[in-house]
Amino acid sequence: MFFGLMIPVILLFSLLVIPLVFVYGFDTKRVYSILRNIIIGLSISLLFPLTTYIGLTAFWPQPQRPEMTSKDWELGRKINRARSLGAYDQVSELQKQVREDVRKYNEDYDAWMNKSIYLSFIVGFLAILAGAFLRIGFLSAGYIFGGILTIISGMVFNWTRFTEPIKFGILISSLLLVIALGYWFFWRGKLKK
Repeated sequence: MFFGLMIPVILLFSLLVIPLVFVYGFDTKRVYSILRNIIIGLSISLLFPLTTYIGLTAFWPQPQRPEMTSKDWELGRKINRARSLGAYDQVSELQKQVREDVRKYNEDYDAWMNKSIYLSFIVGFLAILAGAFLRIGFLSAGYIFGGILTIISGMVFNWTRFTEPIKFGILISSLLLVIALGYWFFWRGKLKK
């Protein structure tokens, strides 16, 4: 398992180091500095969605799906016994109880997923905006990529829950935000020169 994970890590490392060696030669301090900044920026960007999810589950635990417990098996036996005896009124009462448990879980899960959606969008947009105002390049890139990944993770896990107009609105607002940030960075860089 460990060696299987090492191959992608070595490939990623070589994809980062080889171009830096070609550009900067064997100036190890400069290559190390750039590589360190890239790794810090990538780490920040990957930790944003994970931290958002763990924060959500820490303060609002995800509802637990009703599992087949001994009580449920006993309920299933009662339903089968009532069917065999022809007591269909008792069967319908027991089935209503099962449907009510499932309905309650679905309502709780929908409410939790809505919190997940809102939290990922809020944290993602705040991270993008914070990254836009940071003056340190690798931190800025880490915040912006982390915000984008957080928004994407919120959309991916909940994409089927959205209607087409909401999907379109999300994509347009995200696209406009990234374009606006691109223009802002471009003009900010032009004004410095």
